[in-house]
Amino acid sequence: MQILYTIFSALIGYLLGSVNTSLVIGSVSGVDIRKQGSGNAGATNAVRVLGKKAGILVFLGDFLKGVLACFIGWFFFKNHIASGIFAVLGHILPLYYGFKGGKGISTVLGVLLFIDWRIFVIAGVWMLLMIYITKIVSVSTLSGLVLATIISAFLHSGEKTIILGILFLTVITFITHRQNIRRLLNGTENKFGKKKDE
Repeated sequence: MQILYTIFSALIGYLLGSVNTSLVIGSVSGVDIRKQGSGNAGATNAVRVLGKKAGILVFLGDFLKGVLACFIGWFFFKNHIASGIFAVLGHILPLYYGFKGGKGISTVLGVLLFIDWRIFVIAGVWMLLMIYITKIVSVSTLSGLVLATIISAFLHSGEKTIILGILFLTVITFITHRQNIRRLLNGTENKFGKKKDE
């Protein structure tokens, strides 16, 4: 039965995660955000292409679907880790949009909040600090998820599912940011607020 619950949790998480807020908001304006700016269907590119208000809405939408996916997985199937992870995978590879979505950071943050608000707060504050210092979103994101993984090992030392779940989300984040990592190494990564396409 537990295996069946895990499958249902993952399926619900994936289907919910596949609803990409930036593509929904972009379609209202007649814009496919994947064809403009950096080409990423996420909050940062939404700010560049659609403006700050749209970017905030995109962040909130993708963030809340991570929280909602975890809640549904926990409430009905007692497995919020599976639903959270697959919500992120759904955002990255959305069923409804040809499996071409965003990088999943807003959704990851929503999942972190549901798993443990302390991890979310510490990692979130760190990300904001790094954005303020470096003005580079990818540096903020990657370092924040690494910090979240380390914190989870201390706060949940006896709960391997949580630690491995957050570690998996961190690995996914590095994979989706592989082009950003290359640009960081080359010194060509864009800073936040820059209008030029990546």
